[in-house]
Amino acid sequence: MNARSLATFSAAVALALASLHAGTALAQGTQPTLATTVVQAATISDTDEKAIRDFLSPLVASLKQTPDQTMKARDALLAPLARTASPSNAFRLRFASLLAPSLSDILRTGTEMQQVNAIVLAGELATSDGVRVLTAAGTSTTASVRYQAAAGAKRTLAILSTLTSPTLDRTAASAMLKDLSTQITKETDAVVIDELLAAITQGLELESAREDATRELASAVAHLTTAAGNKPADPAVAQGLLRAADKLRDVVTRSRNLGAEFHKASAQTGACLIAHAARLAKAKALPQGAEDETRKLVSQLAGSSETLLLTAGQNLQRNLTQANLSQALAKGTSAGDAEFADAARRILDAVKAAPFSVPAALVTID
Repeated sequence: MNARSLATFSAAVALALASLHAGTALAQGTQPTLATTVVQAATISDTDEKAIRDFLSPLVASLKQTPDQTMKARDALLAPLARTASPSNAFRLRFASLLAPSLSDILRTGTEMQQVNAIVLAGELATSDGVRVLTAAGTSTTASVRYQAAAGAKRTLAILSTLTSPTLDRTAASAMLKDLSTQITKETDAVVIDELLAAITQGLELESAREDATRELASAVAHLTTAAGNKPADPAVAQGLLRAADKLRDVVTRSRNLGAEFHKASAQTGACLIAHAARLAKAKALPQGAEDETRKLVSQLAGSSETLLLTAGQNLQRNLTQANLSQALAKGTSAGDAEFADAARRILDAVKAAPFSVPAALVTID
């Protein structure tokens, strides 16, 4: 995270986020609670709904008060959604439908800190109502709000992957992933881009949306590597790309019964990242010396991407020749960079053809 990006996050929001994992200790005492029978109800009766409304009313009002009141209210609202509370899907859906309008109002009229806490709650809902709040937050002019919207989407996808019966169907999850990749094409803050990448990457854990997440990740990576041109990506973005490549590599390696489109999208991601590294090497944009941190990061990215590409090729019944790309780049010498660029060009030429069919414009080095 660079100094410019750090400056986009206010002290108030940092305080709000720092206390996110403090649990419900602040919410004890006079804060209202919900009976377990309501939280775990298989169906929500009129009586249950009244209990939920009575629970929400004072807490929603407190979300727009002082920072201390806001955080206490947020923690109390999070409590029935915690895994230890074992909320039923019926409860989650009704709770979300009743709470989301207030969160949307806070997003429009609240302070930056209040907005961030509202988005935290929206992310925990893991329903279409919560996603609508997150989508709106993603268009904010405030970087910290957009960042939290991406973090909320990541949290939603993480929750969905733990539910036996997800509260968001594949169509809605796919639309959210598409929105995240579209946001990346418009985002200018590197830290927000990093979190958007992390959110899409989290989608790889949701089996029903895994192919969609892979496709949107490939689209986002293609945009970022093309936009970078012959210059290294911002360190925060580069770290996000490396985490995404590592995660996708692991998913491709361990997952079974994934279709050709999944493997083609995985291959495109690996190829775009290798092409990015090759452009840097050819343009002599990487500092000489094996200990340079940027070089180390790009070398790791090339190595992870090659493994991803080779594995995708095996699954597409098209074996590629391993070139140990990261080793050449890690030498930190002009000769090593030239060796890397030549090897990268050979493997990238191969993936332009079927069955990979990676668009040539995405992997052009010259």
